[in-house]
Amino acid sequence: MKRTTRTILLFFVVLGLVCCQTLNQWTGNPPPTLRIGLVTNNLQALFFNQMLEGAKQAAEDNNIELLIKNPNGDPQLQRDYIQEFVANQVDGIIVVSIESELLQAAITSAELANIPVIAVDGVLEHPGVVVQIGVDNIGGSRQMAGFFNHWAREQGLQAAQIGVIGAFESWTQNQRQQAFTERVTENQHQIVAVADGNNEKAIAKQAAEELLTNFPQLDAIFATGEPALISAIAQVRFQRQTDKTVIVGWDLSPAAIQGLKEGFVLGVVQQDPYQEGQQGVKVLMDLHQGKTVPSLMEIPIDIVTSETVSQYEGVYRWSWEDEGTGI
Repeated sequence: MKRTTRTILLFFVVLGLVCCQTLNQWTGNPPPTLRIGLVTNNLQALFFNQMLEGAKQAAEDNNIELLIKNPNGDPQLQRDYIQEFVANQVDGIIVVSIESELLQAAITSAELANIPVIAVDGVLEHPGVVVQIGVDNIGGSRQMAGFFNHWAREQGLQAAQIGVIGAFESWTQNQRQQAFTERVTENQHQIVAVADGNNEKAIAKQAAEELLTNFPQLDAIFATGEPALISAIAQVRFQRQTDKTVIVGWDLSPAAIQGLKEGFVLGVVQQDPYQEGQQGVKVLMDLHQGKTVPSLMEIPIDIVTSETVSQYEGVYRWSWEDEGTGI
């Protein structure tokens, strides 16, 4: 009787294995080759949404399971999510860092667990970060400053008064602010005020409002990121200063495209966040396959102007309900 029972149990185990194998063949869905954790910065900005789409597409194309966590701009929560991925023993982690210093212990945990970490966009200085993927933030802002200096000379504007909307907790955006400031002040222009938009829509909106209310004489505004740029555009339009205050900054959006077409937005430094997300996944796949990868992978930038903006219009159809374009 016992032998018969064991035989029956063995039959069902074998049958189950056969059925699972057959089911995989029918569905065409083999088990994923890798499990990758991605911790983004936030999903308020279109930039980070595009980066996420690139990562998703690369994961789908290569049968990779992509686990996504959104700390919504909270660096402590971002640290906790990295630790969670380490505990779950993923095969690799992609981090779009908010605050590098706060993530050091979490990256060390990943390093001790032999989990490679890829930093995308935000700089993460740590031995456990295998590859840094992003743009030359200093070079991009210096190019934008040169573009502005050239425009000012053409306008006969010798000492422009410039306001800046930055994000003080962002290492990346602080680099952009410093590089732009250094080059425009070398050309006798003045930074008269700097406001903290914190890379968040609501805070950037308030920062832009206070900046223009307190300094209505501004000739120009430099915005270090997408929320700051959108807020500057909305506020210049709201205060009816589109014929007086020009805007330059980082990262396209529907509002920025409209401003470029109207002419009061002079230029926008444009990255390729979709490609950055794609490359993050592909680099981890290459590492898993034993391939050699560069420690730094720079993604090219472009300075978008009114003359070149038309090629981007079809890409930026998505917009926020409260984007504040005034259109």
